[in-house]
Amino acid sequence: MFFLRVLVLYVCVIGSAWASDLQIRWDAAVVWIENGRDWGPGLVETHVREVDKHGEQLSIEFLQVMRKKGADGRAQMTLVRASRDGEDVTAARREKIDRIQTRSEEKAARADKDKMGNPFAAVTQPGLSIEDLKQNKTIEGIPCLRVGFVYTEKNKKIFKGTAWISVDGNKPMRATVELLDRPWMAKSVVTDLEYGAVNKGVWGVTVMKMKAHGGMMGMMRYMETAMQLSEHWSWD
Repeated sequence: MFFLRVLVLYVCVIGSAWASDLQIRWDAAVVWIENGRDWGPGLVETHVREVDKHGEQLSIEFLQVMRKKGADGRAQMTLVRASRDGEDVTAARREKIDRIQTRSEEKAARADKDKMGNPFAAVTQPGLSIEDLKQNKTIEGIPCLRVGFVYTEKNKKIFKGTAWISVDGNKPMRATVELLDRPWMAKSVVTDLEYGAVNKGVWGVTVMKMKAHGGMMGMMRYMETAMQLSEHWSWD
């Protein structure tokens, strides 16, 4: 009986220490992303594909948007090029995309998006639970460990997913996020995120891929979106 008690105590202590180590790693990953919060892409290239339920392409749209910082401290969003099924539609899309955005407006918009699927945002940490999935793999030559997460707000699960964090340095490398609190017509919304260096010592999202499908009355639509983020710059 004494041996059993000692064994249980040992397991509890080791389990607690491992959980604490995982939280430390996760918190460090959050710091990496938060330290790059003032950095945003200067160039965003987006491909949007509509496919049928078998994955066959029905249409494809391409958007290339430049984001530049003006001398007045505001960001100018400019559509460079847009096409749909090979046809140039730049003029038609420009009115909806071209705009000027202040730093505070961009910050507010990002805060709203964070709560809809950013596991590494400081704002989502109070409602985020994590779990060691006990899986390892190498990504771009970097050993990583896999962590599961669920974000809950007011007793409602908002999103869940998994993330790969580098063993050395605790940098976010990849994340897959499934939106749980979604519009009733949306049957599934899953986003894959790739992270990397956006400047010296600065880490952030470099690739975003989303798959979603939904509809009503038996008419389903399947969308695939891929965004390449580059030429990052900082507000400061």
